[in-house]
Amino acid sequence: MEELYREKIATLDLETYRDQRVVIKGCSKKAVPVQAYVQLTAGLSPVVKSIMYGEPCSTVPVFKRAKA
Repeated sequence: MEELYREKIATLDLETYRDQRVVIKGCSKKAVPVQAYVQLTAGLSPVVKSIMYGEPCSTVPVFKRAKA
């Protein structure tokens, strides 16, 4: 299952998220491998303004780009 997530994340056009604030949904009926969250965060962090994890009503900050 991890391989499927890895392949799917690798095909994402992360440029579409440039300078955006991103929330990575945390609750799901299906188990998501921890490695998928790590890979997604690693790919997005050079591109986005911030990454938060969880539900929109109760997010946890994971990454925030330093102001230039």
